[in-house]
Amino acid sequence: MVERMKNPAIAKIPPYRCLLYELGNLVPNSELAEIKLRFTDILPKLTLEKVTSLWDLFIELEKKNKIKKEDLSYLKQMSHYIKDKNFKELILGYEEQTGIKYYICKAAM
Repeated sequence: MVERMKNPAIAKIPPYRCLLYELGNLVPNSELAEIKLRFTDILPKLTLEKVTSLWDLFIELEKKNKIKKEDLSYLKQMSHYIKDKNFKELILGYEEQTGIKYYICKAAM
């Protein structure tokens, strides 16, 4: 899937998936350990140990129904402790574009 996102010619993916991909690219893995500490009450320690990127964390949070395309409130809460200011801006931009079925992922370009 990541390879498809890197090719702008075929990078048509659902907007929600693109949002998660773009958000995941904003946070360097060096900050991931600090972020994972905030989820010890939601995700088991073993699961968190397997998380190697913010994308992985999003997948695990989806499994627990904490984040979903219909409700971005949890992602917005996460923006309070994510250092990159673009994190919340991307979420707000996604909300404005929810009427669009597919678009080309900006991170793929």
